[in-house]
Amino acid sequence: MFTKILYKFSSSPLLTISLIGRSSVGKSSLFNKLQTGENVAITSNQKNITRDRKEAISEIFPLPIRFVDTAGIENVALKKILNPLQQKMLMQTINAIEYSDIALFVVDAKAGLTNIDHQIARWLKKTLSLTTPDPKLVNELKELEIKTNLKKAILVANKCENDAIFETDIDSQLKRMGLGNPIYVSAVDGTGFQDLLTKISENIPKTVHEEYQERKQKRKEKYKEIKDKCRAEMEEVIKEQSIEFDMKIWEKEFDLANPNPEDNSDLDDENIANPLYTKSPIQEKQGVSKENLQLRNPIMLSIMGRQNVGKSSLVNTLLGEDRVIADPTPGTTRDPISTYWVYKGQKIQLVDTAGIEPKPKIQTDLDLQILAKTRSTLRFSNVVVLLIDSLGAFREVDLELAQEIVKQGRGLIIAVNKWDIVDNDFKAKIVKYLKGQLERNLGEVPNCKLITISAEKKINIDQLMDQVIQVYDKWNTRISTGLLNDWLNKFKKIQSLPSEDGDKLKIRFIAQIKVRPPTFALFINQGSLFKTSYLKFLRKKLSEEFDISGVPIRLVLRDIAYAKEKKTLEKDNEMTVADLLLKRRRIARLAKQKLEKLKQKSQTNKQ
Repeated sequence: MFTKILYKFSSSPLLTISLIGRSSVGKSSLFNKLQTGENVAITSNQKNITRDRKEAISEIFPLPIRFVDTAGIENVALKKILNPLQQKMLMQTINAIEYSDIALFVVDAKAGLTNIDHQIARWLKKTLSLTTPDPKLVNELKELEIKTNLKKAILVANKCENDAIFETDIDSQLKRMGLGNPIYVSAVDGTGFQDLLTKISENIPKTVHEEYQERKQKRKEKYKEIKDKCRAEMEEVIKEQSIEFDMKIWEKEFDLANPNPEDNSDLDDENIANPLYTKSPIQEKQGVSKENLQLRNPIMLSIMGRQNVGKSSLVNTLLGEDRVIADPTPGTTRDPISTYWVYKGQKIQLVDTAGIEPKPKIQTDLDLQILAKTRSTLRFSNVVVLLIDSLGAFREVDLELAQEIVKQGRGLIIAVNKWDIVDNDFKAKIVKYLKGQLERNLGEVPNCKLITISAEKKINIDQLMDQVIQVYDKWNTRISTGLLNDWLNKFKKIQSLPSEDGDKLKIRFIAQIKVRPPTFALFINQGSLFKTSYLKFLRKKLSEEFDISGVPIRLVLRDIAYAKEKKTLEKDNEMTVADLLLKRRRIARLAKQKLEKLKQKSQTNKQ
């Protein structure tokens, strides 16, 4: 059985700010503005474009802050909402508020206040004063319990690009709502945006800043610990094998592969939830506190694939509830949607993405935004489940998406959905065909994981999640330099190395310089001898030896002979190779100019 945590809980100790309000007040535009200029949320003139909540980390403040964009609220009384879709949208907004520290209540200053705005204001004031559930509020929301971290609500009046707005009594109307002085902004032209940033900054607790600086320092210490351990292993191997090698070359590669360690959350220590709290299906009353969950980072798991292959149905099956809108109509899911839960003691952030269709079918600006956002989700994923239809695999778009996942260095699992409707006589042939396609097209991921499932019938769902955790573990694999080189020496004895025109490839040694995905530096004598086919063969053998299948394995080739010659050249000339090249170009340019002058002088004399 699944061990689950509902999505009301936060994934990390980041300060969380939610944007709430009725439809079409500009929440998504403001949400985008609060990021780094990227269109994180999909925006359009159409109403109710935002259907589920979405999240993004903003870097425009001195510390990272999680912002949550929510669906427009049409009525705060759930029982009065007849449309099932709007009911689900309100539930998502309520759940976002539950783990938020601050709420930005956005209203449309141009259109003026409505009855819905006043309902939201009253609801927010009740929520801010809650220590135990308010019986009246519980009744209004069909006995939904609200326990919240919310400490502050900031009233934001959007669409104030025109000064004529202030000739109305909008200011007095907003102040009468009882949420303090409003901040007037325009998400379109940036008016008042600095005032909003200042207001948010004033409400960031001092303890949050202190915790962030402490976390950065711990990451730097962790990075130094890992680097020192790897350096000691390298030096031991070099000494044992009597290899002449400049350790500065290795240090440079290691630092290039792991830039800005203080900003790398991968270096945070605690990524696994405490199994003592997760032996049975989780309920808060059984002893799980939000602090326990917030101290640990989750596996970032994305569900991707073409439209209508069952992605939202799979998410809902995993969670046992309708977390995302699942509908046979293609394109129901528009934005990537995050859900937090726990499976067998491991915390998961589950992301359902919009379906991707072949490029000829992409026509509108909204389609392009959906495609761009789905692809950008890859940057923040750890493991991706690529869901394909058992009756329509592999299509070109499936392979293109799989290759993009591998290119981004993410753990990959191919899940073949709707397996229950496949005729038993054809199942073995289909699996053989799919594995052949993976072998031919995804050489960087030896033995890519493939599992057949049925999201609707709940077939092999536990096995799928077990594979997710296994792939995640392999994605984080770090192998000692000693073990790697013991394997390499055995490999060289039984496998012939490539040669060309009398020159033979020599692999001096191998060292891992990065995890997530596993990345190895191969120090060799001549890069031109290392052919693509041999690189693929070596990658496969490395994967089999250390059981790191299902994740991209990156091999970085470094020519020791070139590095040695470069160093000698720089030492002899007392300048870097770059400076030497610059000097040669300057000499060549001056020689060319002098030659032109001589030609001109010669022509003048002839005349």
